[in-house]
Amino acid sequence: MSNPPAEHACVRELREACRSSLPRRCPEYSATPTVLRIGLAIARRFAQDGAHVLLSSRKQENVDKAVKQLKDEGLSVAGIVCHVGVGEHREKLITKALELHGKIDILVCNAAVNPFVGPLLDTTEEMWEKVFHVNVISTFLMVKLAVPHMQKQGGGSVVICSSFIGYIPLPVSKNIPVKLINLFNGSKFKYSQCSLKSTIVKKK
Repeated sequence: MSNPPAEHACVRELREACRSSLPRRCPEYSATPTVLRIGLAIARRFAQDGAHVLLSSRKQENVDKAVKQLKDEGLSVAGIVCHVGVGEHREKLITKALELHGKIDILVCNAAVNPFVGPLLDTTEEMWEKVFHVNVISTFLMVKLAVPHMQKQGGGSVVICSSFIGYIPLPVSKNIPVKLINLFNGSKFKYSQCSLKSTIVKKK
């Protein structure tokens, strides 16, 4: 069995945020990250804590590689191809999670695109549309699919991976994290009434 790498600070923050949704029995953890770097570390950490992890990526080869790597470490994982910008893919991911374990305790949205870094006014309309569609709209629609199932089962956690730039704006076109933070902070009060928790994790 191979030794996993050191835990990323972002993963520790996420793990603490979801602690209340990790019951003594093994939960179902449905993730929508890329399966590289932080996304893979998130999947590994929850699986090490006893969760059954469903991870995803746009490319089958990435899914297969990540699943094999984590299974070789003795962890309970499955994978599915999912481009979060495609509605059919989002629906299949949620359906797969429910088919495997009957419930979703934690949803982690970590997928994002960043087609341009530079002066804000150099950003094209096409770039704005792509970033908003994948990073904001698709994240919202994924959460919208998962939350009703969490409500039925009595609770759950939703984690949105954003960026510290959402709190410290820079003079470059990386201000989408502000939209994510504002959007999902607005959901905290309403859903806290039904044992649902939403958290923004700021990646550095």
